[in-house]
Amino acid sequence: MAVTDIHKKVIDAMTVMNVAIKNIRLYPSTSAIIRNTVERVHLIFQDIFKSEDSLILSEVGSNFVICGQVFTENEQRQNPQAFMFFETLLVLGLKGVSFERQIGLSELKTFLQIVSKTQLELDAAGGIQKVAEKEKLPNVLLDHKVYVVMEGDQQIVSGLRPEEMELLKRIIRTGQLSGEEKNHLRDTARNPGRLREMMDGGVSYAMSRRGAEPDEIIARDLTVLTRLLDGASDGLPEKTDSSRAMSESLLKAEDRLLAHALGRIHRNEISPELISEFIDFMPAERRAILRDELQRIRHLSPDLVPADSIGALILEEKNGDGEETKTASSAPTKEDRAACLKTGLTRLLSGDEKWLSDPVFLEMLPEYLRHLNQTGKSDKTVSFIRRMADALTLSHPEPRHRAVRTLLSVSAMLEAQKAQSLFADAAPSIMNWMRAETDPPPEYERIATVMADTVWSLNSENRIVQALPVLQVFHELAYGTQESGHTPTGAHRMSQGAAENALSRIGSDSMLSMLMERYQQGNETEKELVIEAFGGIGDTAVSWLIDILQKSRDMSERVRVLRIISDIRHPATGLLARKIREGGPWFYLRNLILALGKIGSPADLHALIPLMNHEDIRVQREALNSIYLIGGEKRGDLLLSAMPHADERLKISMIDMLGALKHRPAVAVLTEMLASKSLFSSRLSEKLQNNVCAALGRIGDPAAVPVLRAVAEQKRLLSLHAYSDNVKETAAAAIDAISSAETRPAAAPAAKPRLQPLSLSPVKSPATVEKDNVPTAAELLDSIRRHIKLGNTNAVMSARERLRTVHTEARAELQAADEMISRVQRTPDREDAVPKDHMGLWPDLYEALSPEEANALYYAMEEQSFSDDETICRQGERSSRLYFVLKGSLKLIFHQGEQENLIRTLSQGDVVGEDTFFSVSVCTTSLIALSAVETTYLDKEVLDRWKTQFPALEAKLHDYCLGLERVQDVLRKKGMDRRLQGRFPITGEVKAQLMRPAGGGSGRFFKGYMENISAGGLSFGISSPNRKNISLLLGRQLELSLMLPMPIAKKIIPSTTIPFTVQQFQLRQLGGVIGVSHRGDNRYMVHVQFVQDLSRLTGNADAEGPPE
Repeated sequence: MAVTDIHKKVIDAMTVMNVAIKNIRLYPSTSAIIRNTVERVHLIFQDIFKSEDSLILSEVGSNFVICGQVFTENEQRQNPQAFMFFETLLVLGLKGVSFERQIGLSELKTFLQIVSKTQLELDAAGGIQKVAEKEKLPNVLLDHKVYVVMEGDQQIVSGLRPEEMELLKRIIRTGQLSGEEKNHLRDTARNPGRLREMMDGGVSYAMSRRGAEPDEIIARDLTVLTRLLDGASDGLPEKTDSSRAMSESLLKAEDRLLAHALGRIHRNEISPELISEFIDFMPAERRAILRDELQRIRHLSPDLVPADSIGALILEEKNGDGEETKTASSAPTKEDRAACLKTGLTRLLSGDEKWLSDPVFLEMLPEYLRHLNQTGKSDKTVSFIRRMADALTLSHPEPRHRAVRTLLSVSAMLEAQKAQSLFADAAPSIMNWMRAETDPPPEYERIATVMADTVWSLNSENRIVQALPVLQVFHELAYGTQESGHTPTGAHRMSQGAAENALSRIGSDSMLSMLMERYQQGNETEKELVIEAFGGIGDTAVSWLIDILQKSRDMSERVRVLRIISDIRHPATGLLARKIREGGPWFYLRNLILALGKIGSPADLHALIPLMNHEDIRVQREALNSIYLIGGEKRGDLLLSAMPHADERLKISMIDMLGALKHRPAVAVLTEMLASKSLFSSRLSEKLQNNVCAALGRIGDPAAVPVLRAVAEQKRLLSLHAYSDNVKETAAAAIDAISSAETRPAAAPAAKPRLQPLSLSPVKSPATVEKDNVPTAAELLDSIRRHIKLGNTNAVMSARERLRTVHTEARAELQAADEMISRVQRTPDREDAVPKDHMGLWPDLYEALSPEEANALYYAMEEQSFSDDETICRQGERSSRLYFVLKGSLKLIFHQGEQENLIRTLSQGDVVGEDTFFSVSVCTTSLIALSAVETTYLDKEVLDRWKTQFPALEAKLHDYCLGLERVQDVLRKKGMDRRLQGRFPITGEVKAQLMRPAGGGSGRFFKGYMENISAGGLSFGISSPNRKNISLLLGRQLELSLMLPMPIAKKIIPSTTIPFTVQQFQLRQLGGVIGVSHRGDNRYMVHVQFVQDLSRLTGNADAEGPPE
């Protein structure tokens, strides 16, 4: 086998070894895919060992060396998987490895299993050398080394010192020796091993110049080298050994070059010993190859193989049948060759398959096509290649295989880049053959490599449309057997292995980066093509994308990757599941789970279920959502089994899911939870109870009615375990729902309402407009804004049309309305919808959001600017906005009487207003611009819309705001206190009556539980599922009645008003609600300021007794 063939085989072996390492890391050790890849490596090794005793890989300086030849940078780019194998060795601390001829399949698999381990795993076992010794790998030698010398920018591998290499190059160029040089060579020739190194260095030097110089020049240099080194050993006792060493080295030259050199070496120019050793040492297979090459050369020009040359001597040898091969006298004339070429080309273009039966034409064709291409006739070259590919459809295998060999010869003859471009038009025929071939020839893998390089070229030229059909065939061949579940045959294994290697070759980092760049810059059609390309490349591409997902700190990039993975689907699901099992940071796992929830199936649940016990609640929540999305019929049982150990915050979601699924087996568990006393100890108890009742109503099982009725009709209002009025109402509604379900026929489930895209198409207006109670333009604009927030498309367009027809002069308002509608009409589901600079201001916030939630947050924001010294919100007034500062500076202050107190200054990236946005309260501080300020803000109304579309978004935003520095924390650091009066904790019940605005009680009472009290006011807790009703309390006056313990009373009420004989007394006071803060779920804290300060009370307090 020629040196270049060995070099290519080793590169192929490294490529497959890298694939094998990946498979070992991803699949169980008994997996068929691991067995297949290891077997392919071993088969390549066996092919190499037919002509080599060992396979040596090594790093020398900054060079990688393969069996004595440098693995060039160009080869590294073209064979990224082979390069990655070298990198794997280096990461593990190996400078080289040598595989000996006797290596077996199990020993090879053991070696690959060792190098697939991480450095930490190997270090824990004592290092890779110790692990290898323990595993007993007699035919794997670690850290094998060779030497490298340089020729310009070319690298030549040998065992020579640099000065010896320089001598070698000089005598090759000049063909002459000085007296000193002759003596040096003669001394070298006394050691056959050193002479072999000298000859090896010369052959490597010649081979390194291929492509840069014509083959004829390189063949001449080999001739000079052989003649001079052979002459140096004349008359020495070691002549026979030296001749054998030179023969071994000379046979390492590539077949075509060696044949040209043998045609130039005359028999009288070298010693009989070298001729004899060369002929005798040459393997029969190699002799046949060289004979074919020499015949081809002689057909082209008899003068290139004269009768007295070594080449002619080989041709004159008897063949296997005892007959002499044809000599120069039987070679065709120039006219014969021209006629043969003309006839063959005519047959080829006409589709006559006889061209495949003419060996002379087949030998001449590659050279002729190279000549055509070099003279600028590439269109003709393409036509001939396409016709050659058409022959792959012939019914008999032998003509098909001849056509394949001819295509490979043409590819080898052309420059790599030109070959890839010229083969693109023939790709459909070639790939159809690869898909259908039932008897693949040995060249099958080589033609797969050619087509892989063609895909690489097409993609790099942005011709993805042409590359996709080729990728599709490779993908079918690589994954088809796995997907079908059939056991692959020998032919299938060969085609599958070739396709996997081709996909690995295509899926280099540079190609995948190029595709990602095209995705980022392209339109939607181009994005779809890139996604198809990623999917066609398969595992290599998905692994690369998942690595980005883990390492990238750019949210926009992660969003793009998530979309691509979701659109690829197969084979992404398997890799996602494996990566989830491997673990990682919470945000990385969350993204993997999110993607699997979009494209997975019940078969992938095994990767999600363990994450319900993950330490991070965000991972648990995403796992729960994905289980619900892909769990199919298993969802209900999985939710039930996970509920006992789940975080209480997740239990609420689980209960809702069970209700939505109408999972009847959950009824027993839910009713038990509802009746359980332990449930009441949770701070989420009322929310859980409420959701359990609602879920039971949705399930509709009559078995739940007795428990629900017991809740709805419970009389023990003051009991420790009493249900709230809200829970009772929900239980009663659930009973009604179950009763209705029993009496009405089953109906098809209603379609889930969806917000339709807003359209600016006019809505037909009424013929007349009522004159009375006509809203103003400002009111209509406010209505449009409100309905946009709620997603009421029809109401938006109706209000806009009314604004246009009724207020014809209100151009500014109409323009503002159209701008708001246009903003909503943007495409919020694109992965790049949120600008990177915007996300960069609040990275921690957007990190916690899914892509859809991030878009929803961003597109709910409105822009607002403020001038210097303008007040954004004022202490004591209402505000329903959460501000995000884009530019400028502001000050946050509070007033005590006439005194202004600075809390802190705010600037770009700050968020402010959370105290009134998430609670029902007036502002306790003022926010004033210190310069021109630009902000975006959220209005509180958006929270209602999010409850349906993005139920977790409010909680995530609130969690983010809770992590901000609170006003009270800043004041505490500064030693400041906004409270002028002491506040004291207190327990017990308070009774409140709403007062009419005009004065007098409304007769509407409600109860709460006391939190604290001061001379100026108090705080008490209430429960309600209706946030809007709670917001109505703000600013209302209440009549409060409670029992005040004596120790507290003495601290806040003048002693002259308190009877000394009582332990507590009933306090009745009027107060105004100045704030309502949300404490989670349906719980709220009401803050009241007394109309009359308790420190100014006069008269006697009421006698001891409970409040009415």
